[in-house]
Amino acid sequence: MKQKMCCFDGGKSDFDETKLKNAIIELIKKENVRKFCFLRKSELDSVALNILKELKNEYPDITLGMILPNINVEFLDRNAKPFCEYDFFLTDKISYETENGWVTKKFNHYMAECSDFLICHCDSKSGRAYDTIKYAKNLGNIKILNIAEM
Repeated sequence: MKQKMCCFDGGKSDFDETKLKNAIIELIKKENVRKFCFLRKSELDSVALNILKELKNEYPDITLGMILPNINVEFLDRNAKPFCEYDFFLTDKISYETENGWVTKKFNHYMAECSDFLICHCDSKSGRAYDTIKYAKNLGNIKILNIAEM
């Protein structure tokens, strides 16, 4: 059986950390989510990562992952920061649209496609987090927890 995975998105730093922690704990307890994946681009990612590191004491089977573009993970120094903080890596051929007609996914779209849950903070109709939510809703198979609406 495929392990359920949760990803994160949200660029603002004015989110409620208690709501974030409660959303994470709810997914762990009620949905049996044990895989969590990050882009490492926002404060929300950093705070969620720290919360999950703390929760690993209580839930040692939690695994943390990172999305990487166009990188062969075999060449990563897994002992170096930030890579040593992660248990797994997701990679895809992520780049920009090219003159040759190659069209590939954005990081956040790829992350949403790999996930069953999205925890985000978005209180506007623009920006990267809004784009991720919109894309995830169109996928139809990902549950979205927007802490700005909790």
